[in-house]
Amino acid sequence: MVIDGDVLGKPASPSEAVATLTRLRNRPHRVVTAVALDSPAGSWSGWSSTDVKIRDLSDSEIAEYVGSGLPLDKAGSYGIQDRPFNPAELVKGCYLNVVGLPVCLMGELFELAGWPLDIECLDCAGAMNTVTAQA
Repeated sequence: MVIDGDVLGKPASPSEAVATLTRLRNRPHRVVTAVALDSPAGSWSGWSSTDVKIRDLSDSEIAEYVGSGLPLDKAGSYGIQDRPFNPAELVKGCYLNVVGLPVCLMGELFELAGWPLDIECLDCAGAMNTVTAQA
């Protein structure tokens, strides 16, 4: 997760989660996840990038969410899937990338390895994936 050139990891404390959510509110950021697949047929890797805009969270919403403990194990201090918090106003790219596993990218890598998966990533809107083959 990147905002203003800074990489956001998991918060070290509730106060750090509050600071991160306050920084993210009403602003866009980018979520990037890398995946690698090594098979007898070869190796492939790639990354998925999703742009997310967090809605204009109130201080009380942030305090309640942080008090629940949910953001303490999540990069960027939020789970896009957390209800009823619903932090995202806009998602451009793979929604599941923001959840933590870019299914559309995994499908591309498995297909390259000769193991096509019967998956449709219906949560993707213009996935932004980059795949590379390795020897």
